[in-house]
Amino acid sequence: MTITHFKRADKRKITKHKIIEFFKRYLKTHHGRPPSLREVAEGIGGSPKNFGTVSVYMWELVAEGFLMNNTPGEPRSFLLAEPQPRPQYFRRYANLTRQSNAREPVTE
Repeated sequence: MTITHFKRADKRKITKHKIIEFFKRYLKTHHGRPPSLREVAEGIGGSPKNFGTVSVYMWELVAEGFLMNNTPGEPRSFLLAEPQPRPQYFRRYANLTRQSNAREPVTE
């Protein structure tokens, strides 16, 4: 892998961390009401026009267990979730068509 590949991976981690920290601050200051995608984009230092990219990062955070989305397609439906400890041999993934997360065994 090249150096730029690692830099991109680090940038993704930093952006995801910014999103989680923004969520924490926003929920405290807005009495538990979740932010919209545009507000998240502005809150992490981006343009409100880049909310599509923020949406991709947020769905990745759902898959990783840091955010949850109980009603896909509804505005302000992302919520902050505590990461759940899981065994190393299970992989958690977000099922975008259902309202719950599922687990499947890793087969390698």
